Amino acid sequence: MKKNYTALLFFFSMLLALQGFSQSQRMVFIEEATQASCPPCATLNPALQAKVNANPDKVIFLAYQVWWPGFDAMYLDNSVEVDERVGEYYGYGFAPQIAVQGSFVTGSGDPGSLGNLTQANIDAINAEVSEFDMTLNAVVIDGALSVTGSILANSGVTGDLKLRIALAEHEITKAQAPGGTNTETVYHHVFKKFIGGTDGIDLANSWVSGDSYTINETFDIFNLNIYNYDGLELVAFIQNDDNKFVHQAAKVDVVPVNITLNNNTRADGIVDLPAEVCIGSSSLEPTVKIQNVGIETLTSLDIVYNINGGTDQTYNWTGSLETFEKVEITLDDYGFDAGANNTINVELKNPNGVPDENDANNSATASLEGSSLEAGTQLVLVFNFDCWPQENSWVLKNSAGATVAQGGQSMGYAGLTTLTDTVTLEPNDCHEFIFSDSYGDGMNGSAWAPDCTKDGNITINDIDGNPVYYYDGSYWVVSESKVFNTSWVNAVNEVALQGQISLTPNPTSGILKVQLDQSITGETNIQVFSMNGKLVQSQKMENANELTLDLSDNNNGIYLVRIVNGEKAATQRVTVQK
Repeated sequence: MKKNYTALLFFFSMLLALQGFSQSQRMVFIEEATQASCPPCATLNPALQAKVNANPDKVIFLAYQVWWPGFDAMYLDNSVEVDERVGEYYGYGFAPQIAVQGSFVTGSGDPGSLGNLTQANIDAINAEVSEFDMTLNAVVIDGALSVTGSILANSGVTGDLKLRIALAEHEITKAQAPGGTNTETVYHHVFKKFIGGTDGIDLANSWVSGDSYTINETFDIFNLNIYNYDGLELVAFIQNDDNKFVHQAAKVDVVPVNITLNNNTRADGIVDLPAEVCIGSSSLEPTVKIQNVGIETLTSLDIVYNINGGTDQTYNWTGSLETFEKVEITLDDYGFDAGANNTINVELKNPNGVPDENDANNSATASLEGSSLEAGTQLVLVFNFDCWPQENSWVLKNSAGATVAQGGQSMGYAGLTTLTDTVTLEPNDCHEFIFSDSYGDGMNGSAWAPDCTKDGNITINDIDGNPVYYYDGSYWVVSESKVFNTSWVNAVNEVALQGQISLTPNPTSGILKVQLDQSITGETNIQVFSMNGKLVQSQKMENANELTLDLSDNNNGIYLVRIVNGEKAATQRVTVQK
């Protein structure tokens, strides 16, 4: 049902917002690192939430959805601030894990284990008289969050004191933020944003009884990905960064959200862009995300767009979008001359056929890099896997978005340590290589030592050795891509010499004899590549059929020996074992 934002509701909401939160007992402040793909989180979180719910006048709770051990859509909503708070500030080591008053709670389990928190802990902290009293008020009007309140010192205190204000959502369901693999269906008190950033708002370093501070902060919540506008809550806490101790916390349980404009749309961004486009003649179907932030149901909208300041095109959208709802709209194809840097511009006009009542939020821009990378049509893809090859997959797409080659999870990668694949592409076309890891850690296997001690890597070259893509496995990857243009045809037939070459002995301790069939004449090139695609040796022979390669200086392992004679070639594996 459509919300009826009336003057009566507005003033009623203002009254709710002005109900301050004040106390002199120390509030128990719990911060949790949790995750939607973490099996122990699903097992342990219900008991923790029951404990929080049983102490509404004693406990304030804030949950950070973190980046391990798998996918979590809520983490992606504000990964930067979660990383800063959970990783850089506290150094959480596992999920679920909790800090109470800024320290990992201790007990019979590891520091921060949920089972360490007891009712006796809660009662003891809450029985203390805090050094501060706090009042806190909040209201949202047309997307502008206003936070007001006060801090009053009850006694003397010194330190690197900071006020941190966090916006959270009371509940988010798995249906609203899908993708997690544990059995949780509801996530509680989910952190969204620090108003003023993770560093907090500076307070005086020295307080005496009677000193005060007035809270007055604003923020545009429409810049956030909010799942439930009627479930926003606000948490504020005073923390000493010298020792991380939280002196006091306060909370607004329900932040009223009010809309006063009838026809108001918002450009929420240009999304799903490719990582790059090939420099030169190109085309793109931009996708823009729009939001209805007016009272009236949005049924029509003009979307005006261009790339690099070219001729405007207009897309006439029709549909039905209720207040706060969002939709992604794929616009018609736009042709343009791509350069090294490209800008996409979008402007929303005429919601429901009338002028927008707030045109300050109607525009969106996005940058798109142009790739000058060129390669031949025949590629050699070399994969050296970490300990979990079954998580990896890849795809090659042409300029029409069609898949021309792929490999991965459904193709028997489990158990592999290395893989070499060859692909032939159409010439004079823009292609995109996309690598994905279902777990989200890429090939960074050493991050899980001692269970795994090696990183994987990927090397893609064309058959002439020109580099196309390289990933060294040293960082986490959910997905990344590379765009390149196949600007010439590699004339070499990569399998024409198959069966006409002998490499002995194999395995070799270092000296390798290369013998060619007597029918092979003229100049022959011999190239030796490591399994990460690096050329380690190259030799030529003219009108000869036998050559000795010295590989004794190479490390033990598998190498690729490529023989090229004119437009014919073949590649064989050789193992160096000293």
